[in-house]
Amino acid sequence: MKNKLVSIIVPIYNVENYLSECLDSLINQTYRNIEIIAIDDGSTDKGTEILALYEKKDSRIKYFKKSNDGLGHTRNSGIDLCSGNCIIFIDSDDYLEVDTVNILVQNIGNSDILIYNGKSFDDETKIFSKKKYFPINQKEFVNSYTKNNVGIIINLTSACLKIYKTNFIRYNSLKFPEGICGEDVEFWYKCLSATENINYVDYVGYNRRVRQSSITASRTDLEILDRVNNVQQLFFLFGDNPKLKKHIMNYAIWVFYISLLHHKLHILSEIADKYDRYNIIRLSENMPVMQKVKYRIFFKYMKKPRLFYIFHKIIEYKEKAFYILYKLRIRILKNE
Repeated sequence: MKNKLVSIIVPIYNVENYLSECLDSLINQTYRNIEIIAIDDGSTDKGTEILALYEKKDSRIKYFKKSNDGLGHTRNSGIDLCSGNCIIFIDSDDYLEVDTVNILVQNIGNSDILIYNGKSFDDETKIFSKKKYFPINQKEFVNSYTKNNVGIIINLTSACLKIYKTNFIRYNSLKFPEGICGEDVEFWYKCLSATENINYVDYVGYNRRVRQSSITASRTDLEILDRVNNVQQLFFLFGDNPKLKKHIMNYAIWVFYISLLHHKLHILSEIADKYDRYNIIRLSENMPVMQKVKYRIFFKYMKKPRLFYIFHKIIEYKEKAFYILYKLRIRILKNE
């Protein structure tokens, strides 16, 4: 992959305060053979002027302007417009470390997708999280990821923090769903369905800004209902895929739980009704007995939010409880 062209797709919408930092991090990459596909998704701020200046400053920037169609449509446009052998997505309020592209090109090898890591930072305080964005390391990936066990990476849904082979995306006709929130989840499941040739490099090269006004920071009614409808699409696409079915069930439960945590009580019954119509419970057939019991209890009590919350907490803290008991047992044995 040495010296191959890398396309960096940057959807842009009303981020005038952050755009220069993002673009500077791209044009200053130590790996020079890149093209920057900067797509303005109908911005109404001064971002258009900033983009015009950067396009004159660096010939590797290709600036496109279109109407406001959303993040999924903008990324799909970038996939159609790019010329590179590999594709990287970055959100326009984030930025990369200067060696990121170089590290990714060196490590992708024959993989279709290479996952890397990052850190989040608060936009106001500029304080970085002590934890990596993806809760994974090299050893865990090597020991856990197999073609039939995607559990270690199933929740690494962000389209950013990965580099993709362009021919892999185009050969499999992989596109983001358009006009919805949470488009990354469906795209990632499509990727997992299309390939087992995925690798991970334990490099922190992506800096994700956390700001209250960003798309990813809010949990609006629209976003939650979008995700509910997306659950239906995931079951339609992958409901018969034994590798992914269990994880889609978990995602369906997570969507309901998030709405509960954010006090969206007025839409909980609507979500439960939708899940009934999807006939989700039948998808637990042919699963191991304990998994089947877990899902049936979850979906039975979705129309009783308080009981659902309690049951979810029991499951959530089960592993922590076992760990504490194990440690206490070890301590007792040492003292005997």
